[in-house]
Amino acid sequence: MAVSTPLLRSLYHLPLSIEAYEKFQEHISIIQGLQLQPSHAKWTYIWGFSSFSSRNTYKRLIGHQHVPRAFKWLCKSACQNKRKFFFWLILKDCLSTRPLLKRRNMHLPNYNCVLCSLNVEEDIFHLVFDGPFASSCWFSLNLMVSNNSDPLDIMESFKDQLRLPFLWRLSSQCVT
Repeated sequence: MAVSTPLLRSLYHLPLSIEAYEKFQEHISIIQGLQLQPSHAKWTYIWGFSSFSSRNTYKRLIGHQHVPRAFKWLCKSACQNKRKFFFWLILKDCLSTRPLLKRRNMHLPNYNCVLCSLNVEEDIFHLVFDGPFASSCWFSLNLMVSNNSDPLDIMESFKDQLRLPFLWRLSSQCVT
């Protein structure tokens, strides 16, 4: 079965220049010389299936990314969404602390912590884990904060200390 010329002509916008017309005639002669034969080939996507899936497409485009366990715990937790969002902001270091405002060129008279008198620059680690107020809160829950400055590791140590399925269940009960 040969490809029809009227179909091919409809793909081009006329009028054509002389050079474009010569190329067009060359393409017509090449295409008319082709003979299409039935094939028993099976077409599949690169993930091996013949059906399209946006999930498989994103897996191929993005690849596998390591997701820290604390984020998985957070997603599976039974606490309210506003608490999940707050913990997510903490874990992503996106909570609006003074250094974040400083990085975004918001000028403040002082970037030190307002909850203590230690003259320490406020950051998420100080506010949530290391500061005097945070330390007293964690102590009241019988949790010891490790010296590690990574919030993900600290959350994992809290989970181990609590021996509960999810740290977030305790936090949702305590923070009301």
